[in-house]
Amino acid sequence: ASYIMAEMDKAGRTYSKLAADTGQGELVKMLHALLALIPN
Repeated sequence: ASYIMAEMDKAGRTYSKLAADTGQGELVKMLHALLALIPN
């Protein structure tokens, strides 16, 4: 994970870290928010 985060930092990409115990409902909300940003 640290390698991927370092590569994303180098590329100027944003990302979010999630705790291992993040609930399914919270993950679904985050996915819906991301999908809303993707044009159809």
